[in-house]
Amino acid sequence: MSNQNVIKPNDQKGLSLVELMVAMVIGLIILAAVSTLFANSNKNYKTTDSLARLQENARTAVQFLSNDIRRAGYIGCMGSIDNVQVNLNGGNINGILLAPFTGTEGGGTASDTLTLQYLDLTSSVAVTASMQSEGESLTVAAGHPFKQYDIVAVTDCDKTDVFQITNNAASGTTIAHASGSLPAPYQGNSTGNLSKAYSTNAFIMKFSQLKYEIRNGASGRPSLWRGGEELVEGIENMQVLYGYRTDPTIRAPNVYATVNNVPSWKSVVSVRVGLLANSIADTTTGEIGHDVDTKTYNVNGTTIDPPDDRRTRRTFLTTVETRNIQ
Repeated sequence: MSNQNVIKPNDQKGLSLVELMVAMVIGLIILAAVSTLFANSNKNYKTTDSLARLQENARTAVQFLSNDIRRAGYIGCMGSIDNVQVNLNGGNINGILLAPFTGTEGGGTASDTLTLQYLDLTSSVAVTASMQSEGESLTVAAGHPFKQYDIVAVTDCDKTDVFQITNNAASGTTIAHASGSLPAPYQGNSTGNLSKAYSTNAFIMKFSQLKYEIRNGASGRPSLWRGGEELVEGIENMQVLYGYRTDPTIRAPNVYATVNNVPSWKSVVSVRVGLLANSIADTTTGEIGHDVDTKTYNVNGTTIDPPDDRRTRRTFLTTVETRNIQ
């Protein structure tokens, strides 16, 4: 028998234990590097996405605030609130005196509130028949948007009357404004007589009140609320200043003050709103890898020291010129 095909033990090739261990160590190093790279990339993606959402929410808040502030004080073609008669019981609207703006100072670092009042031009309906007396019901075309207990105003370029509709207006073409009390929580009218007998050059519009405030939303965290509805989450503080002029011959504001320090709404020509927004993602466990936020923030002149958590924050400031105040 030939021995040329016999494999001797010394001729066998393979990995030694040392070589295997070296290969495993190299593999683990590569795996650790790849894992670290993946973790950092994922963290950066979540951070960027969270910041983008923060900025988008803040832009939405600023856009709504700007649009609504520009409407404040609109009472028709008359152009001034001097000739507005509030016929509601108490001489106010839902407990608020007639003014383009009102609000409350949060005090310290708490958020302010901002309430805007104006006639909703999108609900404008023409009066179709002249009144024969100040106490007569108004007449409009069928299909109007008004219903019983709506607070509305009838206005022309001379006068404006604010009142509560007392009849089932939705089913007909007459708008009644009788005096007397109404079922709670409705306010009712102190008088059934308007300031004048309006003719067919008048229009009826809904009276709008929009309150902006900061309170907890569906997520349990602070949000910006508009008119009793949650508008944007992640807005945790709002500070409002009103720019007014001390010289009536100029248009530009030369003083900015809080709501309690405005001498007259007629002198207000702009509103400056500061917002502090935070990231929406819950990073309290450090999943996204943010450092703990120990910074303070200047929000429209007020220093805010938020909780030392792992959320990203940004401040936003917008100044809006008023259009309907002379």
